Amino acid sequence: MTGRRKSADEQWKEVKDLIRKRDRNTCRLIRIISIKEMMILKKNAPPHMLKTLDPAHILPVGSHPDYCYLTNNVVLLNHYSHSNLDNMKSPIDGKSITREERDNWWKRIAGSAQY
Repeated sequence: MTGRRKSADEQWKEVKDLIRKRDRNTCRLIRIISIKEMMILKKNAPPHMLKTLDPAHILPVGSHPDYCYLTNNVVLLNHYSHSNLDNMKSPIDGKSITREERDNWWKRIAGSAQY
């Protein structure tokens, strides 16, 4: 009998479950920002986007396909901040940022050991 290989969807579901458990089903960004940053975030983000949590790739799958299912490359983020980071915008206020600023956000969110 041959072993059945997991489909990509099964692998991704497993990664998402692990990430939600590891990150205690809370947004990593919310846990590390200051009170002032939190006030700015709440002012800018639609409430439903803050409540929705996404597994977010630190290094994009498009340029790093081998990292797609690596749990160290995925963190739980609110949808607003995740979308902004993917579009080179601040995860707090939605203003355009440089690649270096985006990388610094990821380092801050993920921590130096994970990034």
